[in-house]
Parts: sequence; C-alpha cells; structure tokens
Amino acid sequence: MAETKRTITRALIVGMGQFGLSLATSLRQNHIDVLALELNKERSKIAQQVLDEVRCIDARMKNELKELRPQDFDVCVCAIGDEAKEASMVVTAMLLEICDPPTRVLARASTDVQEQILTSLGAHECIWPERHYGQLFAEQHLLPGTTSLNPD
Repeated sequence: MAETKRTITRALIVGMGQFGLSLATSLRQNHIDVLALELNKERSKIAQQVLDEVRCIDARMKNELKELRPQDFDVCVCAIGDEAKEASMVVTAMLLEICDPPTRVLARASTDVQEQILTSLGAHECIWPERHYGQLFAEQHLLPGTTSLNPD
C-alpha cells in the first residue's frame, strides 16, 4: 500500500550540490523552513544567497549534527552526491540513529549497491535524481502520446 504524503513544515538537507540546492530552494519557495548543511565553504556561500539558514559544517561529526536537533524536523534529506558516497552513508546512518519517527530520513543514491546499503541502514526512501528526472523527461516529452521538444 502506498504511503500518503505528509505535510511538512521543516526540512533538514545535507549537501548543497546541484540536487540539494535545487531541492532546498524549491521547498523554501513553497514556504517550508529549510536548514541546509554543507561542508564546502563556496557551496555554503552560494546557498546563503537563496536560503535563510545555511550552516557550513561537517555533518559526519555526530556531536555537531546532534546539536542541530534533526529529530525536530519533519524530514531529513541526505543529498550528498557521487563524490562522497561514503559520507552519504555515514550521514544517513547518523540521522537514522538520532531521529525518531515521525521524522523521515531520505537519502540520495547513485548506484544499486549504494541504494541497497542505504535501504539496509533504514533509509525511508532512496532518491535517484538523475534516474527520476530521466524517466519523467521521457514520459513528458519523448514517449508516444507526448509533445516533443523539437517538433519537426
């Protein structure tokens, strides 16, 4: 049975790469309070231009992460990308350890093995931004019965 979508008011997002920043910006535009975490100072500065609350921290540091009280958020998303798969798994595991239901912990995956590991850790959902967007794009623009982007 499919789970119904819950209304969220607060989201914690770890990783301000293209996906994480896009997600955080979209949530913020829809009046969701977002706390964004990013290790890289340059990415943190970019995120600060569009988000209200950005912290430049290493989310792998459990004490620093605990101080931010991720259990008080409706959803925590580990959006750390391909360049740091190990960090993604460590942060996801720590979020799951710190957070209790009803806080949902979602994690970005980019390989089948990574998805299996994140799922075995207990991630409520694994997100594949590239795969999901590719499928959506094909369904909306390229498959029979859809309007092509380049009608010739």
